[in-house]
Amino acid sequence: ICLDGFIGPDCGTDLSDPCHSSPCPGNATCERRPGVEFRCHCPDNTSDPLCYTAPCVKYPLACRNGARCVDGERDAVVCICLDGYSGADCAFDVADPCLTSPCPSNTTCEWIQGTQHRCHCPPGSTDPLCYVRPCVRHPNVCRNN
Repeated sequence: ICLDGFIGPDCGTDLSDPCHSSPCPGNATCERRPGVEFRCHCPDNTSDPLCYTAPCVKYPLACRNGARCVDGERDAVVCICLDGYSGADCAFDVADPCLTSPCPSNTTCEWIQGTQHRCHCPPGSTDPLCYVRPCVRHPNVCRNN
């Protein structure tokens, strides 16, 4: 039978020892300080008391192509892509949206930025789909408009 505050087969574990509960993460070692205080000694010399390393520091190459790294929840990295790139790590070039022919056939497509584009209608168009009245399109065929 162990004295109060001690446990283990040889009664050698002091329950008042703050390091008994293994409060330090990973490969860090726990140092007992006076009273119930403790200090974690981190293998990577992290200055945080619990050896926490921010995800963007831990994974400095997680974001690509000049993206800005933001620390997310649960040790996650969030990449904020520059215009022209996409994907979780901003590794993918965003293709020119005009290559997929998003505009009606009688228009011209302009790539603005990122995935945004603008359709330019020819003169004489009368609606958002760039419809051109037949007499405008073929002026020699029509008389008196």
